[in-house]
Amino acid sequence: MKKTYYILILGLALGLAACKKFANEAFNDTTTEKTTLKVKVMNDKDNRLEPGVKILISRKIDASAAFQVIDTVRTNAQGELTYQVPFPNLFRAEIDTAFYKYDSKELLMQNASNGELVLHTKPKFGMSTVDISVLDSASSTALADFLVNVSYRKIGTAKFIDNGSEKTNASGKLLLSLPYPTEVKVKIGNTTAYRPDSVSVNLLDENSKSTQLKVSTSALFAFNASDALDLQYVANTSFNVYVKKTGESAFTLFKTMLTDASGNFNLMIPQPAQVKVEMLNNTYFTNYSVVADVPTYATVKQKAVLTLKAPAYTSPVLTNLQSTELVLNNGLSLNGPQDMTTDGKGNIYITDSGNNRIIKVDNTGNATVLAGNGTAGTVDGAGEDAQFSAPYGIRCGTDGSLYVADDTRHIIRKIVIAADGKATVSTIAGAAGSSGTTDGAGTTARFNRPAGIALDKANRYLYVAEWGGNKVRKVDLSNNTVSTVAGSGTSSVLGGTGTAATFQIPWGVALTDDETGLYVASWNGSSISKINLANSFVTVLRKGATTNFSSPRGIYVAGGKLYVANTGNHTLSAINTEVETNTTFNLLMGTTTSGNAVGSATATRFNGPVGIWYDKYSGKFYIADTGNNKIKVIRGN
Repeated sequence: MKKTYYILILGLALGLAACKKFANEAFNDTTTEKTTLKVKVMNDKDNRLEPGVKILISRKIDASAAFQVIDTVRTNAQGELTYQVPFPNLFRAEIDTAFYKYDSKELLMQNASNGELVLHTKPKFGMSTVDISVLDSASSTALADFLVNVSYRKIGTAKFIDNGSEKTNASGKLLLSLPYPTEVKVKIGNTTAYRPDSVSVNLLDENSKSTQLKVSTSALFAFNASDALDLQYVANTSFNVYVKKTGESAFTLFKTMLTDASGNFNLMIPQPAQVKVEMLNNTYFTNYSVVADVPTYATVKQKAVLTLKAPAYTSPVLTNLQSTELVLNNGLSLNGPQDMTTDGKGNIYITDSGNNRIIKVDNTGNATVLAGNGTAGTVDGAGEDAQFSAPYGIRCGTDGSLYVADDTRHIIRKIVIAADGKATVSTIAGAAGSSGTTDGAGTTARFNRPAGIALDKANRYLYVAEWGGNKVRKVDLSNNTVSTVAGSGTSSVLGGTGTAATFQIPWGVALTDDETGLYVASWNGSSISKINLANSFVTVLRKGATTNFSSPRGIYVAGGKLYVANTGNHTLSAINTEVETNTTFNLLMGTTTSGNAVGSATATRFNGPVGIWYDKYSGKFYIADTGNNKIKVIRGN
């Protein structure tokens, strides 16, 4: 007997010595061999295994040291628990004494063989169990290893007793044995990351109860994008959203989102985490990237202010020109379109003259009515409540505002577009329905059939070709004062200074690249004149129709060339901007025979084209093919 005793002592000493090598190892180290420790809890009062009992698991890593508690675990519905432990180690399982009588057992785990301990106890009170399930509120999936806090109070009393915080098992469950009759409250344990929610259940007798605590494991990430220049929302733009959860070292692509009409997207992000939103290689905006924390259940708001890129195609490419047609959706169609412009974000604005309205086509091709209700009139106001009467020329300022020549009502209109894309129309110069040649401020001035307009880069001056009055006018946008730049009012084509010069139904105007000069296209005079803006001296550069030049209306300057929409012979042509009188025009697209066709330069047909605009961001020309009620799109390669 004595010999056996010494052998046991020696074995224990050797086992504890071996345990030393584990002293500084993490208990959950996956490289350490482990085995299963099984613990059963026997209720000696009624001789059955007891569920939901809290067991303290300890180990001894040194013969001279005390046991160290490594975890607390609850017995399952069958009154037992299993626990993975590294070996060799000496382990102890002991009953928490809050509700049960104390018992403990020790076991030396020396190898991969499983071990079992049986603890005996009796409850101090009448006991029942509550089975708690923690679920994700969105997906109803179980949340394993989730921290909850449990408290209870005797029925009829006011104060809850804290029973501590515990984690759910791999199935997202926590089974607790508690005295009855009590009210049990189960709360979120980590309220810095999750919404502080709770559920309650009453234990009235020994019968078990079940309850569910549903948890939002995601936070709302609200994102908004706007343009730094005009503060308008940036719609229909793609952003990649990456997420890095707590404990992860790298971001992973979570989702690709598209902003809506208000520049927004909303997304539920797993929490706690970091989120990165990124936009790369956008046609219009510089690259954007931001990282934000998603630490709590609260909504995380992020506002992106995007910066426009410099235009990619400042000089048009004229080789292998091809034409297509701008197709409108949403049941919209054009009637006598006169002009168009773009805003640097890919939005196209069209004066739908015959329908007395302004059409917007965004960079995804979605067409809407921006302003005008279709009825001819001069009503100022919001969007489709406003009225136009044969709007002709249109240009866009760097702040996103649009300027429109409202032809038959002899006025200049301004359209301000709010951040949400809604338009407000006002009259900034001229008196509705009253023609004339009076210079002056705002509505005291008079116009006579304004048509084409040009806007300088600083958005200070708006130049207006006044075809009914055979003049070129200027609006100082700082105070809306109107003055005459050149033209006597006589319908002819002559050079000279200021009002000594003449134009013959001037229609299109375009500033030179350096903005020191202004080109004027006289429709009936089949001529191109140039105004020196420093002294208002007018030079006639071209007069008289030719094969590639007849009744010009729309003109545009880009990359050292003057582009002309020849209404009289249905073509698009170009010349160098600094030219001698009677210089020959080069045909770019179309023939003198009217028609409606797209394709190559020689296959394309126009019918009385009017407005011309070049988008330096996309490298595309837009032509108002007025006789065909179409907008043609032209691009080289």
